[in-house]
Amino acid sequence: MHSRRITPAQILAGFSGDVTAAQARQLLEHVLATLPGDSSPDVGAIPIPAPRGPATQTARGLELWVVDKPDRSQVQLRVGQAALPGTHPDALALWLGTVAFGGMFTSPLVRAVRDERGWSYTAHAGFDRQSPFLSPLVLRSAPDAEHAIPCLELELDLYRELAQGSLDSETLDAVARIF
Repeated sequence: MHSRRITPAQILAGFSGDVTAAQARQLLEHVLATLPGDSSPDVGAIPIPAPRGPATQTARGLELWVVDKPDRSQVQLRVGQAALPGTHPDALALWLGTVAFGGMFTSPLVRAVRDERGWSYTAHAGFDRQSPFLSPLVLRSAPDAEHAIPCLELELDLYRELAQGSLDSETLDAVARIF
């Protein structure tokens, strides 16, 4: 058996997006700390031109992508919206609200999609509160093809209600007691 030690100077890491050298170093610290030798390699940046075109524009309204997979009985449905980075002061509150809305079997999203209508075995809402970057709030479900459009309509209605403060204090208190 042959083993080889890697030093920080041998590592090449790439990042894309709006990441500074300091942020890159912070993201790599946990990896570099496990390596022998100097754990502070030179972190430099190669300037890359900013992308141009429709993908860089601010999102306006709902963007819907349909991927047709013939002969499939289920649709992998995702509804998402950019929310907050995990470093934002409101990230924990948003995460707790997301868990209350769709992160437990007793959540309103799960009840409406799975329990009351039986449209999808899984229904879930998630938000990555630990991401140092902008993280989306995502609703996930897998309805059968026949119920995909009504399920999407229901999820959008529930999401609008959530945005208008529809979570009752009992649901929020239940989540707060768990976490």
